[in-house]
Amino acid sequence: MQIAWNHNSPIPLRQESYGVSAEMITKPAPGAEVADQRPSQLTLSVGRAEEQVGLTLREQRLKRRISIERAAAALKLSSVILDDLEKGTLDRHPHLYRRGYVRNYARFLGLDPAPLLRLIEEDEAPPLRPVLPAQRRAVKLDRFLKIATYAIVTTVIIPPIVWIYIQGGWHLMDRDSGTERGASVLAERAGPRSTVTTGSTRPDPADAGDSQPATVPVTASALPLSSIRPMRDLVDPTAQVGADAEPADETAASAAPDPRSSLVIELVDDSWLEVYDADGQRLEYDLLRAGERRVYIAEAPFRLLLGRANAITLSLDGKAVEYEGQDRGDVSSFELLADGAVQRR
Repeated sequence: MQIAWNHNSPIPLRQESYGVSAEMITKPAPGAEVADQRPSQLTLSVGRAEEQVGLTLREQRLKRRISIERAAAALKLSSVILDDLEKGTLDRHPHLYRRGYVRNYARFLGLDPAPLLRLIEEDEAPPLRPVLPAQRRAVKLDRFLKIATYAIVTTVIIPPIVWIYIQGGWHLMDRDSGTERGASVLAERAGPRSTVTTGSTRPDPADAGDSQPATVPVTASALPLSSIRPMRDLVDPTAQVGADAEPADETAASAAPDPRSSLVIELVDDSWLEVYDADGQRLEYDLLRAGERRVYIAEAPFRLLLGRANAITLSLDGKAVEYEGQDRGDVSSFELLADGAVQRR
């Protein structure tokens, strides 16, 4: 007896004998549905996706009968890059350029690059590593270093500076005192040759009844140490000879004119001032304040250097002195002759 059997029909089996149901036998294999789907609908890994993309590009190139060299020349790329694209070995090239290679090659072959690009999955970003907070011990160490630095600076540097300042101040005071004493002795021995009178135009309640300026010895600013001459040079030889000779006639002495001139300087504002007499002796070399008044009795011509011309008023033998530039706050240097004329230097 022959039995006709159709190869396409499932073989009926008994569930009891084999322990499986008919549904399990007739159900298609898992790969059957995958085979019917399109490549764009597959869920592939990165490596398989690149291989699928390369296979698609290669089939399209062969279909259009284009060689690798021709495509490389048209895209201005190396044939090695296109060969790697078709083989699916894109990992040899930087990730930044892979999508551009696929997009340009697909457009050259007449394909839509969007489905091919979707097959290539982006590389996952590296996981973030937690950053541990800095240890508190380091913070305490930094604070300790700062405190130690401040302590060292305060202890080692500041006390010597204060000590040097104090010592230097005492030396300056001693030097000023010695200068004033030397200037006083010089003024007493020099006689009537040169006299400096200082005063102030500011009213003083204690001296309201006295309108005459006080005559004081030459100050240290007027006669610094560098300008003090030896005592033997400042003493007039004629005075020494006259000490041994008989005194001159009183009538002739009173009739002889005084060759010295009186220069009065008043300051309306702070200014630097330098004054020299006819012999080159420096009478003043200092910064004078507003309201101060100085009188110099010496032989003309006087050489003057004014730091601010408009801050100083001059008078010679009771006559006001006018000169060019006295209304400007500039430096002015000139010679003041005995007749009150001004000669520029």
